[in-house]
Amino acid sequence: MRNLALVLTLLVLGLGGCKSTEAGLDTAPGQDAWKVDVGVDALKADGEGRDGQDASDLLLRDSQGGDAADAGLLDLAAPETSTEVKDLPVDPGACAAAQFSKVTFGGRPVGEEAFHVFRIENCGTVPLKIYQIKLQEGSSPDFSMDYPGPGAAPTPENPLVIAVGESAGMDVVFLPAQEAIVGEDGSLVLETGTLVVVTNSPAGPLEVPVSGVGVVCETWSCCPAAVIDCDQGSKVPLGTTLHLHGENSYATSGLIARWKWLVDQPDGSQGTFMPNDAHPTPQFEVNVPGTYVFRLTVWDEQDSMSCIEDTIKVVVLPER
Repeated sequence: MRNLALVLTLLVLGLGGCKSTEAGLDTAPGQDAWKVDVGVDALKADGEGRDGQDASDLLLRDSQGGDAADAGLLDLAAPETSTEVKDLPVDPGACAAAQFSKVTFGGRPVGEEAFHVFRIENCGTVPLKIYQIKLQEGSSPDFSMDYPGPGAAPTPENPLVIAVGESAGMDVVFLPAQEAIVGEDGSLVLETGTLVVVTNSPAGPLEVPVSGVGVVCETWSCCPAAVIDCDQGSKVPLGTTLHLHGENSYATSGLIARWKWLVDQPDGSQGTFMPNDAHPTPQFEVNVPGTYVFRLTVWDEQDSMSCIEDTIKVVVLPER
C-alpha cells in the first residue's frame, strides 16, 4: 500500500494539450477544504512520480496545515454507487479538463495494487471546486480511489479547490482480482470503468474512461502498458498536423525500449508517421476527412510486449 495515495501536482504546462473532456468548477471561500499548499515547505524531494514518471509533487494539506499523509489512508475497495448531486451552483467562468483523455493501466499482476495519477487542470478564469470524485456505477470493482483519511473525499460541503493555472493529481487504484480472459478475437478482455468528477460546470460532469487487465507474470517483468496521448484532441480541422505521444507508456520494471505505431485511415489518405513509426513522439498530417484510429504497441527492456495495444480515435472535419 502506498503511504501517500492523494497528491496535488502543480504542473507548468499550457492548457492547449489533449483535452477531450471538459467541465467547469468554482470555489467557495471560507470552506474547510483540502487545498493546494503552494508554500516552499510543501515541496517534497521525491524526484519520481507514479510508475517511474518524473514529477514535483506537492503534499495535500488541510486548512490547518496538516499533511494528508498524516491523516491515515482510506481504501475504497469498490466503486462508489451512484450518488446524484442536485441544485449545485453554476459558474460560467469555471472550467476543468482532464490532462489525458483516459486512464490506462495495461496488464497488471493479479492481486497487486497498481496506482495511476489522474490529473485535473484548471482551464477557467476562476478557482475550481470539485464536489465529488467517484467511479460510475457499473464500473469494474477492481478499480477504486484512495483518499488520505476518513472524510477526505471531496463533497459539496467540503470541496477540493484548485486555483487558476494549477492542476490536481490523484491516485486511481487497480487491483485485478483474476487473470483476464481471452475474447473470441484472441485479445484480452479489459476491465473497464468510468471516473466521474462532479462539478458546478454548465457542461456537466467530467467523465474519463479507465481500463486494465489482470495478468500472471511468468517472469519478474510483466507486460508493459502502451499509452497514447494527442495534443490536438479528438476532433481537428482538415490539414492539421497531429502531435502524438507514446512516451507516457510505462513498464512494471525498467523502461520502455521500443514503440510501434499503426494507423487505420480513411480511403484516399496516405499519411505517414514523421520521422517514423518507431518514434515515441511522432507527428502525422491528416489530409482526408474521416476517422483515423491510431494504435500503439510497446516493448520494455526485457523485450516483453504490451499485453494490449492502446488506441485513440481522431475525427478530421471536412472543410466548410
